[in-house]
Amino acid sequence: SANSIWVTDTLSHNYFHWLTDVLPRLFVVRDKLQGTTLLLPGSYQAKSYVVSSLKSFFLGEIEFVDEVVYCANLRIPTHTAPTGNYNESVIRGVREICTNFYKKSSIVNDFEKIYISRGKAQKRTLSNEADCIAVLEEFGFKTIYFEDYSFEQQVEMIGNTRYLVSNHGSGLTNMLFMKSDGRVLELRQDGDALNNCFFALASALGLKYFYQLCDSQNPGEDANTANLIVNCRLLRENIERMLDDANQDD
Repeated sequence: SANSIWVTDTLSHNYFHWLTDVLPRLFVVRDKLQGTTLLLPGSYQAKSYVVSSLKSFFLGEIEFVDEVVYCANLRIPTHTAPTGNYNESVIRGVREICTNFYKKSSIVNDFEKIYISRGKAQKRTLSNEADCIAVLEEFGFKTIYFEDYSFEQQVEMIGNTRYLVSNHGSGLTNMLFMKSDGRVLELRQDGDALNNCFFALASALGLKYFYQLCDSQNPGEDANTANLIVNCRLLRENIERMLDDANQDD
């Protein structure tokens, strides 16, 4: 194509970075994409959420490239904010486009209270997850493995979610599709002062953010890999606090 656009970097293949870094870059140029070919690394073709999320932006041609390509006219939109930070109007615009596009899919069940499990992941799991799920079920939370659902289904599901609980990980990125005034509880490693991206995302989206600090299964392990041990007494208190806060608003 004579006109091409490039919006990815070394982190963009990651679900969190795709949704919160790449889609905002496309959002700000969405009115200038007519007749433009979006160039993406070849490996992205295997990532179902890439193509699915792009559908909502009504893009024209997408070309996956594995070799050097010549572009007569290449546009590279700048980042709308540093990674882990957000331009509030832009990230809310991304939410509106995605949720409006996918709100007619087949998920119709009640997903008001969701716990996103990382039980099928290789890292950052909860070592006492069964005990945590028992507490969450007392309050009517459903345990969801996002690996079992398509991107479209995830958007639809979270659009109906009012309370979201999970430990730090890509699944929490889906708070992007919650309505403003929802509530999020993040289970975080005690001492992790770096990973504030979900607090910042909740703030930008108008969601109330709660958190609980948890010990690492292996003390001193990096927060990006550490499995967590959750204090279930505190978890119960924090769930009650989150629900009480919502009832006061009602």
